Amino acid sequence: MPSSSAYAAPIDLDLRPGLWEQGGRVVAGLLAAGALVLTDLTVLAGLLGAWLAMLIWVRDDAKAARRPLRMRLYADGNVECPVTRSALARDPQPSRASALLQGDDDQMQPATLLQATSFLGLMQLRWADASSAQHACLLFPDRITADTRHRLRVWLATHRPEEPMGALPSVSAHP
Repeated sequence: MPSSSAYAAPIDLDLRPGLWEQGGRVVAGLLAAGALVLTDLTVLAGLLGAWLAMLIWVRDDAKAARRPLRMRLYADGNVECPVTRSALARDPQPSRASALLQGDDDQMQPATLLQATSFLGLMQLRWADASSAQHACLLFPDRITADTRHRLRVWLATHRPEEPMGALPSVSAHP
């Protein structure tokens, strides 16, 4: 078992789309196309459905490409992500933005973890970066090691957001 100092070290998460994520998108697209072929739709309705499925596929791929490539979680509960290119485009200081776009070094800024859930053994994170842009991603096994997954579960057990986004605030029933 790792020492407690291992849990005090920051957790670096690789958020780049991996083979499992890209493969999942391809499988979902093929399933959608297969479902459209097997339904008893008119040709026009089938083409419209295929067009909508393609739009969803392209949108999801673009969202995955725009999200930050990594995330760092600290033992004290702080979260950091690199500045996204879309945030740099809105930067009021164009010289600083262009310098950061040219450089290879990512500037880390605070982020807020909005939601963390587990579904079928995959961790799903939703967060807002410093520019208030919201991002989400599933951590597939090709992007996270077993040790990091365990450390992440321990971190989330102690730093999970209090109320999920969109949930109604809990009200006490005490008179």
